[in-house]
Amino acid sequence: MKKIVAFLLTFVMLFTMVACSSASGSNPTTVPKPSGDASGAISEGSDGKEPIIVGFLGWSSGPDALYGLVPQYLMEDYVDKINAEGGWNGHMIDLRSYDISGTGGDFSEAVNATNKLIQEGAHAILGPSNSAQGTAVAELCNKAGILHIPSSAAQLVTVAEDGTVRDYTYRCGPMNEDLGNL
Repeated sequence: MKKIVAFLLTFVMLFTMVACSSASGSNPTTVPKPSGDASGAISEGSDGKEPIIVGFLGWSSGPDALYGLVPQYLMEDYVDKINAEGGWNGHMIDLRSYDISGTGGDFSEAVNATNKLIQEGAHAILGPSNSAQGTAVAELCNKAGILHIPSSAAQLVTVAEDGTVRDYTYRCGPMNEDLGNL
């Protein structure tokens, strides 16, 4: 389990570096997608190792779609590249993206997607960027023992209302209080 957590944290760090770097002077290349079944799920690697299932929860429809589509497309390109190079330690990465474009604080889509990912055996869930959704997802991930890396800003994402730290949630953005001091 520790190796999977280390691989996933490395994935997040590398994704952040790729997303923030420029591609000046380089030609885009097309990376072949690994074979999957009719549902789009990635099959085992050539040596029979199970794929690492990573879920992404983002807003990919509606007026705020750019907040979910940009990181989703970046992650898909990165995962395609990693899989074309043989995966992580021989494990293919199976990225499963879900649209959670709930409005007005509705977090039911995020909860439903998280429950589905947990049932499918996800190793990690990335997102969401909304604090209400992030808090609900954090609770589910911590109960299931699944790594959760949201970009939401509320303290309740990483610390429960009773003051206990959520052991499986690692926020990758500043807290709301820090944003007010900028």
